[in-house]
Amino acid sequence: MAVVALQCPRGSTDTRDWPIAIRGLARRQAKTPGCTRGTALDTFIQFHWSGYGVPPLVTGVVLAAMAVYSWRHRATSIGAPFAILLSAISIWVVAYGLEILAADPGPMIVFAKIQYLGIVLTAPMALVVALFATGRSHWLTPGRLAAGALLPLATFLLAATNELHGLIWAQVALNANGPFRALSIIHGPAYFGFVVYSNLCIALATILLLVKYARAWHSYRSEAILVLTGFAAPWVANMLYVLGIELVPNLDLTPFALAVTGITWGAGLKHGLLDVVRVARSGVVDGMSDGIAVIDARGRLIDVNAAALRILELTAFKPEEPFIEALAHHPQLVYLLSRQVSGRSEITLQGEKTEATYELELSPLADYEEEAASRVLVLRDVTERERASAALVQSEIRHRMLFESVPICIAELDLAGRFVTMNPAGLRIAQMLGLEDLVGHSYLSLVAVSDRQRIGALLGRALAGEACEFEVSSIGDEAAREFAASFIPVLGDDGTVIRLISHCQDLTERKRAEERIRSLAFYDALTGLPNRQRFQTQLQRMLQSAQHGGRLLALLFIDLDGFKRINDSLGHSTGDRVLCEVAARFEQSIRFTDFIGRGSDGQRSHSEDAELPTELSRLGGDEFTVVLSDISHPLDASRVARRILGALKEPVGIDQHEVFISASIGIVIYPEDGDCAETLLQNADAAMYDAKKRGRNNYQFYTKSMNAAGLRKLRIENRLRRALESDAFSVYYQPVRDCHDTRLIGAEALLRWRDPQLGQVSPEEFIPIAEESGLIAPIGVWVLRTACAQGEAWRRQGYRAFRMAVNLSAHQIRYATLIETVEQILSDTGFSPGQLELEITESAIMDDGDSSTSTINRLSELGIGLALDDFGTGFSSLSHLRRFPLDHVKIDRSFVGDITESADDRSLTAAIIAMAHGLRLAVVAEGVETRAQLEILREQGCDEVQGYLFSPAVPASEFVRFLEREKSE
Repeated sequence: MAVVALQCPRGSTDTRDWPIAIRGLARRQAKTPGCTRGTALDTFIQFHWSGYGVPPLVTGVVLAAMAVYSWRHRATSIGAPFAILLSAISIWVVAYGLEILAADPGPMIVFAKIQYLGIVLTAPMALVVALFATGRSHWLTPGRLAAGALLPLATFLLAATNELHGLIWAQVALNANGPFRALSIIHGPAYFGFVVYSNLCIALATILLLVKYARAWHSYRSEAILVLTGFAAPWVANMLYVLGIELVPNLDLTPFALAVTGITWGAGLKHGLLDVVRVARSGVVDGMSDGIAVIDARGRLIDVNAAALRILELTAFKPEEPFIEALAHHPQLVYLLSRQVSGRSEITLQGEKTEATYELELSPLADYEEEAASRVLVLRDVTERERASAALVQSEIRHRMLFESVPICIAELDLAGRFVTMNPAGLRIAQMLGLEDLVGHSYLSLVAVSDRQRIGALLGRALAGEACEFEVSSIGDEAAREFAASFIPVLGDDGTVIRLISHCQDLTERKRAEERIRSLAFYDALTGLPNRQRFQTQLQRMLQSAQHGGRLLALLFIDLDGFKRINDSLGHSTGDRVLCEVAARFEQSIRFTDFIGRGSDGQRSHSEDAELPTELSRLGGDEFTVVLSDISHPLDASRVARRILGALKEPVGIDQHEVFISASIGIVIYPEDGDCAETLLQNADAAMYDAKKRGRNNYQFYTKSMNAAGLRKLRIENRLRRALESDAFSVYYQPVRDCHDTRLIGAEALLRWRDPQLGQVSPEEFIPIAEESGLIAPIGVWVLRTACAQGEAWRRQGYRAFRMAVNLSAHQIRYATLIETVEQILSDTGFSPGQLELEITESAIMDDGDSSTSTINRLSELGIGLALDDFGTGFSSLSHLRRFPLDHVKIDRSFVGDITESADDRSLTAAIIAMAHGLRLAVVAEGVETRAQLEILREQGCDEVQGYLFSPAVPASEFVRFLEREKSE
């Protein structure tokens, strides 16, 4: 530390010369005029008057009083450190004042040493006070306190005992400046370490206090100004002294700056602004979310935190303004403050944008002068708590309503398994069980006997702390009911089960509904038999069982013969009754142990878990299946088939009607005829169709040839669709000639199909398939259009007009748009209706009487000729022939082929010709292949002939040669 120092009287800098210098200084001083002669140091200390010594003494007294006041508050965390700090400063400034007033150098040196007791304590104690004031006292561990006290203690000891050694005092001189007399000291190197340490302590303390007061400036502005001024003044003066900056020559201003500290802190003490309790709690109070305000007896605001300013919507802390007047916008609060000294209440404060509820608490508090009672106002925001409370009340109401209204029984059980309480749904269940109430009853006493052991085990698990869910049957006055139930353990504070909560929901109706739904899903609604879905599931199970056991299995596919006629003639309701009767006869015809789902009482059971040997099902419509899963020989299946057919021998009586019905049955054997359900069903279907082809009312076992025929049929159908799309068909024309002179009078258009994969396919093979698949309609339209267009093209080429015959399928006659289609084709092609003849079969006339008659009559009205094809092979009668406007009757080739060898065939053809002529119909004979056949037909009066004798059917390009020949003739 650089100071202004005077040289020793002899000019020596050796510290060993200090006693001599001091004694010489004392002798010279005694001779100085106006000075009082002092005695030796070991006798009396003499003082002289100096105005420079009064301010330090006054400051010291003030600081000592403040130290006493702070020591009285030592119960607070900051009281004791603050008292020690003030005491240290007081010692420093009092000793400095006495140094100035001392008359001799010896006492001055003694007082200078005493100053070091205060100097070394001031800076570290200032830091301790700042740490306590800012809530950081936890930094002061015993180790840190010991380390922090080491340097100040060493400095004081060196200054008090070894001042001439040069570590603390390197040189001392008397500084006399007019009436001012004090020692001027040049410090040694050890002192500079203490200076740095002290300045660091003061700087850190100042920073901590600045941060603290900055956070609560509005509440502690006066305290901040006083405390910081008291800290800053001596610190700045000391820094000037250390740096060698002299505001007054040869004078250290630090003690005088401490006088400023004494004056400012004394003023704070007088007005109660340095209350250490308030300073210590400022950070905590301002950081609180609750609003806190202190009001004196006159209604003035003494203290307030930031939260209170925000809650009360006050812009700033104004101690001079009456607090109650500032709250005029909160009349409810004003009323409480004016009426109530202490107590707790709840108020709602309405702000500009929000409304909040606060808990208000008033508590009496003695003011600083212990005069009239002041009050502390605490405002705690309870808006969320009130909302939560209201929400809790509403939640309890909702839960109570839910508990009361939920249809599920919610009950409480004690540890003995008895009902303690329940909701109204539990009372309804009690009534179902024939009881008035369940309270007091044991849970197990209400459980069906068959379930008690299982439910008892679950109850034991629940009492052990495990939640359980289960289904249970009950007993009561009514039929047994099914319930879904649960046990939920409730644990106490010690983790043990104290009671059980049980939920119980009646599943009886749902179970019944599920059973009905399952029945609808797996059983035929009309006959009660298993449906297709159930059949497929059961067949798969039976196949797996047969495979594992190495047993045979038979599948019978049953289709009723001619059932469509019953629906069409007697109605679908009658048809349904017939199906029910047939299903019942099928059940009776199968041996008792073969039928699926029969229990010991003989009643049908729909248990899916039953492993029974036989399955009788209705696949849909008039199709049924029987699966025999445990047979020893295929003959067993044939015996069952015969019993089924025998069950249909007797007619079915429906009202006044007796309905005769038969069935065709296809049989397959596993594993010979297939190893999966799909293959077996497909092959059984093929065998059933073979039975129908063989005259119906019989059964047929599946053969591989049936499958080949079925595959070819399917392949033809697929290729037919492609042929129609790719225009792969062609029309051939066979000439029709006059039976007597063989001139050309017409042609029959015949469809031909040559497929790239199948080759040439006969019409006898693909036409029935086209009729079954519905492709005959578009094919027939194409043939008719092609034939009409070709006939018109020949006419335009100059050939003589002749009749063009086109076959019309029975399926085409049934289409309502047939007439419009024919008219459209004639219009598009320009072909004359008089040149067109449509050939229809006897089956077309018989199948759909009135509708066919109407269609044929309308075609005739268009001028189109009509011919009855294949006469004699069907079921037509003379009455049917008379009803239709026919032009020709065509004798089937089956009669013409043996006409030369069979007298019966000759007689039959003669009869047909005579009958047709009697009805004024012309006769055309098909299949004429020899001259002998032609001669016989001439003799019998046949009108027209066609066949290989004249030409097979040929393409249009070859048919032109016949037209050319006719033209040339």
